[in-house]
Amino acid sequence: MQDALKKTDVQISKVEAGQGTELAGAALTVTKEGQDEAVDSWTSDGTVHTVAGLTDGTYTLTELSAPDGYQKAESITFVIKDGKLVEEGNDAIVDGVVKMADELYTGGVSISKQVLS
Repeated sequence: MQDALKKTDVQISKVEAGQGTELAGAALTVTKEGQDEAVDSWTSDGTVHTVAGLTDGTYTLTELSAPDGYQKAESITFVIKDGKLVEEGNDAIVDGVVKMADELYTGGVSISKQVLS
């Protein structure tokens, strides 16, 4: 007799920091600890993305590239245990959704005025 692995779907939200507005244009990937290949890879489209069929283990959400005008976010680690997303102790999980936020790029611009002789 064999028990089937419990599988769960996890929702991923890519938002603008401080605004909560969904962002489009971020290249994202989810990998499982101990595996080389990504479980899922996609480009955010301004809606919540569902990663389907995750089994128990530790996963990492990584932003490969940020949308224009935004800084790339730090990777987020999350855990699936007994077929459920573990929320306790993980600030990136809000109401059962893994939320990754990008800060607006605030790089300075330097302007130089010169007199031509």
